[in-house]
Amino acid sequence: MRKVLLVTLQGDNIGNRLQNYALQKVINNYGYEVWTPYYELPENDNILKKIKNKIKHIMGKIGVDRFKWIDLKKRREQAFRTFNDKYIENMFKIGYKSINNKEWNDYDFAITGSDQVWHKWSDDEAELDYFYLKFMPEDKRISYAPSFGFQEILDIDKNKHISGLNGITCLSCREEKGKDLIYNLVKREAKVVLDPTLLLSRNEWENIVIRPSYINKERDFILVYFLGNEVEEYKKAIEYISKEKNVDIINIYDIKEPSYYCTTPDEFLWLVRNATYICTDSFHACVFSIIFQKKFLVFRRIEKGFDNMFDRIESLMKLVGLNNREYNGDISNLYENIDWDKVYDNLEIERKSSSDFLYEAIKCIIN
Repeated sequence: MRKVLLVTLQGDNIGNRLQNYALQKVINNYGYEVWTPYYELPENDNILKKIKNKIKHIMGKIGVDRFKWIDLKKRREQAFRTFNDKYIENMFKIGYKSINNKEWNDYDFAITGSDQVWHKWSDDEAELDYFYLKFMPEDKRISYAPSFGFQEILDIDKNKHISGLNGITCLSCREEKGKDLIYNLVKREAKVVLDPTLLLSRNEWENIVIRPSYINKERDFILVYFLGNEVEEYKKAIEYISKEKNVDIINIYDIKEPSYYCTTPDEFLWLVRNATYICTDSFHACVFSIIFQKKFLVFRRIEKGFDNMFDRIESLMKLVGLNNREYNGDISNLYENIDWDKVYDNLEIERKSSSDFLYEAIKCIIN
């Protein structure tokens, strides 16, 4: 069987793990064996420092003991390792700084994506080279639904991105603004495609749904999933919904609720499928709200440096005709009925177009 290298972001992030699984599944369906490398950030990496500092700040505000947090962090990491072991085939650790091109001769081609692989998460230029597949011959490089996560590229980084983009034989991206960035940099037309999670049907996702052990009785609930800060205004809006509709709140990033915080990606799918309402700032929570046909409200992240990340949510909402799901100070649009037939008609057109791109890209590389 032909071997494919799938290069994507790693970490204990629900959306990231589900998009990894989805793209692997699609490639498997085409008859290929998928291998997913991963690496660990060094302790002194800037992005890791930012994450740790943010967590320390949150812990201080809510009064969580440092040692309890360390234990909780280990539990969460183990939960995600278990998910990877169960669903992500052929994962192996690498050192991207010391990649030898000859190591990859056994692979027929490599795909970078999805997620924000071209965001330049660290100050290490070798990392960006890795996500542009520089270790593979140019005629073996495909990008599927990568994202930049910003609207402008710093002058200091432009040459790095230009070199990387010019080396991708079959080029796609996830957002229209990413397409514009690519054209402005290298004058190439990138195909805008769906996130891999949207390539799988609801039935395919149902196959890996797991009921969380902490759900021991039937109840109506709002699923709250915020990657950014859940500011006071957002909290009050969600609490109002909870009281008005007499539904519980399950906030899976609530450090004070260890079971919630250690929710795995397959358990997350169960929560989305069974929630009465969903409140989120997450792209992938929006995706699965659509897949499982749930009423949801999406909130903008307000932290500095993350405002541009809303582009991908706006692109998705525009594509499926759900522009009215953004919170703007009024919660009434959460309750509005959704014409799911119309949403799915729009989605099916894009799903076929995206699947065709990936199939033809692979065929082009192989032939």
